Amino acid sequence: MTPTTLGTLLLLLVAAPLAWWLGGSLGVGVLAGVLAAASVGVAMVIYQRRIAVQRPSWIIPAFALAFLVKLVVLVVLTAVFRFVDLLAVRVDWRSFLMSYAAAAVVLLALGTTEAARALKGGNAP
Repeated sequence: MTPTTLGTLLLLLVAAPLAWWLGGSLGVGVLAGVLAAASVGVAMVIYQRRIAVQRPSWIIPAFALAFLVKLVVLVVLTAVFRFVDLLAVRVDWRSFLMSYAAAAVVLLALGTTEAARALKGGNAP
């Protein structure tokens, strides 16, 4: 298993009991934040690894693009959970924001090191 996979599983193992303990819209927000960050984070790691192997000269723009995609998803989903009344009742936008940001930072660090190892010709899949 790669560090990103292990980090994602660890984040989910921490977020699920925390969401259950918080309950209600706070818990749903925490779980939604971690799941959204994990989804986007894993997709961006796959993209970064592919760029590192196929076009190594584009790796810095790939890192920047991955960060910007995560930021755009954060802003858009936070706005949706804040201003769409049907979702605002079920998902607390503040807990979503905090859990997404925390999970995205962890996965950004893990994914960047994985892509850098693939760039050096390491054994990253």
